[in-house]
Amino acid sequence: MTRTASRCLAPLVLVVGTLSSVAGAQADRVLGRIGDGSGGPLADAVVRGFVARETDPWAEAPEGPATSPSTIVTRTDARGRFTLPTAVPLALWIDGGDRAAFVERAAPGVPVVVEAGPAAEVVLSAGAGRPAVDGARLRIDGVAVGLVEGPVMRLPAAFVEFLVGEFQVGEPGANSSDETWLVHAALEAGSRQVLERPQVGATALRDLPAGASVGLVGWPETTRRAADDGVVQLPRSRVPLVVEVRTRGDRIEVHHEVWMEPGRSRRFAPASSRFTTLTVQQADGTPIGAARVFSIGGRSPHESLRAVSTADAAGRAEALADAGITRYAIRAAGFADRSITREQLAAHASAARPIRLEPAHALEVLISDDQGQPVPDARVVVHDRDGLFREVHSDGHGRAWLDRLPAGPLALSIEHDAHPRLTTEVQPATTATLQLALARGYELHGRVVSDELDQVAPAIVEVRAFDDPSSLGTRTARVDAEGRFSFRGLPETPLVLRARRVVAGVTWSGALIDVLPGREPVTIEIACDDPSPVRR
Repeated sequence: MTRTASRCLAPLVLVVGTLSSVAGAQADRVLGRIGDGSGGPLADAVVRGFVARETDPWAEAPEGPATSPSTIVTRTDARGRFTLPTAVPLALWIDGGDRAAFVERAAPGVPVVVEAGPAAEVVLSAGAGRPAVDGARLRIDGVAVGLVEGPVMRLPAAFVEFLVGEFQVGEPGANSSDETWLVHAALEAGSRQVLERPQVGATALRDLPAGASVGLVGWPETTRRAADDGVVQLPRSRVPLVVEVRTRGDRIEVHHEVWMEPGRSRRFAPASSRFTTLTVQQADGTPIGAARVFSIGGRSPHESLRAVSTADAAGRAEALADAGITRYAIRAAGFADRSITREQLAAHASAARPIRLEPAHALEVLISDDQGQPVPDARVVVHDRDGLFREVHSDGHGRAWLDRLPAGPLALSIEHDAHPRLTTEVQPATTATLQLALARGYELHGRVVSDELDQVAPAIVEVRAFDDPSSLGTRTARVDAEGRFSFRGLPETPLVLRARRVVAGVTWSGALIDVLPGREPVTIEIACDDPSPVRR
């Protein structure tokens, strides 16, 4: 039977495959094969591996200047194979001359298969009469890949940002806007672009308080202290800059976000902040000195750190009480992390009640598939009702380790592309090691078609469970140039498929209901949602 539906994007260039049966032997390396896009191997290609930054929203900010991700480099052999010795995940940039590709995350123990596409050539130019550009710091599709030599680079089709300049990180007054500049481009396969130093005036932030540090959001390498005159020069850019300013008080560091127009100077004039004093103690009332209190704004997954305070010897710390703060995270060595809502903190403060931390517990999770083989790079999440959220990935042996946990109960979920999501409840105080087997995952293949559109790509297809949408969440897939899509790791339950493409503000969409994975391919037909459709 033929069916029709859903949402689509651009053709996929990268395919990541998992072979759990060999994961254990490859747990200390990232390896795979690079194809040339036409069925053959891409030999002698340069493979750069950049250590992926694992984010912990509760983590203490590192002391000292920030640095670019470290890099591991190798080349593919005659069969297109490569190996990078590492026990941590990497981002991969493949440079094969006229072919290139990018993998946002490659985990040890998970063989990667990449089909490289036509490379885009980028030339960075500082302009006539200026020294040649010898390199730049890169972000590919928002992922930092560190410092790369230039001025000519061969890159995959992606959105790429280039930060050019020599950075004396942390030094007051360093890096005038004449010395540093920021440019970006949406690269198309096979294209060639010359990106020049922006011809705009200097951008500066002034009237900064003593001890303030300033850096571009997403570029920790640019962070530095304000000069004695309270001024920081920012990189030249044709687009607005998002700047993070950190100001320090007696016991608290407050983070401010400032938007800077290119070529303009602006005073730093933040709104007045309100603070609440809290006390952090052990269960027996003993104060916990050096406990850290994080004031967090926004809602998951778009939270932002707004302030950090360190408790004194009496356990007293400050919390930011401004509008927009949604919760507070408290962390101390040897104790379980704790999260409390804004309302809970207000109740504690009004009653002069301390925040008590309990001893820390740890949980080891051993993850296998339905055949008993370890599952590397599974996403493991634990959370409670008050906002405590911890996320880790399993290593090449299928092992995940979570520490600083309260006694619970806590909700735990495990997600992996090749398996249905597993959810359970745990109590770390009584469960030191947990062995969990993921159910068999099923595949679903199909195609998006339209009688009204000449080209359905880039359309997006999304899938969710029919009876209980929360059990699967929403997964999305991109259609290729022929409109084809596929999903892996689906449960054998009825599913809902939706497809959509937007053209010039007009939406074409379609849906299928009660689809079972592991059966014949399906077809989703999309039609114009506008009452006066126009053929495209």
